Amino acid sequence: MRIERSILAVSMLVLFVGFTGCGSHQPPPPPDTGIAAALPFAPPPQGGFGGIACGAPPQANMKLVRTAGDLTFYTRPSDPMRIAAGQLTGETYRFYKNQFEGALLQTSDSNSSAALLVHMRNLIGPGTLVSPIGPKYTWADANLAVEYDRDPGAAGSDVLVACRKVQAQQQAAMAGAPQH
Repeated sequence: MRIERSILAVSMLVLFVGFTGCGSHQPPPPPDTGIAAALPFAPPPQGGFGGIACGAPPQANMKLVRTAGDLTFYTRPSDPMRIAAGQLTGETYRFYKNQFEGALLQTSDSNSSAALLVHMRNLIGPGTLVSPIGPKYTWADANLAVEYDRDPGAAGSDVLVACRKVQAQQQAAMAGAPQH
């Protein structure tokens, strides 16, 4: 069930990354001051997560957990499963046509969820509060889109990190696919 939620959450990020915003949303910061440069786990300037650059292939130390068409999902058993004071319960890496496209971090308790949000805001700024229910925050620059989402009915939270360029390739392929 948890992996299915992971797949759904990462899949939903495709819609988030494609969102261009409106007058009530902040525009993305310029690339030179963006989140790719601020995150210690994102190799500037192309973005990424956990030492994996956007568009890079899976690393040799990754374990394949699921394939769905052009999408593959991996874990990395060597990951510490901690960020700041928060304990992670899941960390999934998503690849589109063998190119790193995004990551999903998950917590399952309120203390870890709060610690993860504080850590993200300390690293990449206050973010845009999309919804106070939960809450839900977003950050974006030319390379990456990041979303923190806490389900109001659960103690856990998700952080989605997405590589915009690879997701744009995926969206273009989906737009050209025949509709059923």
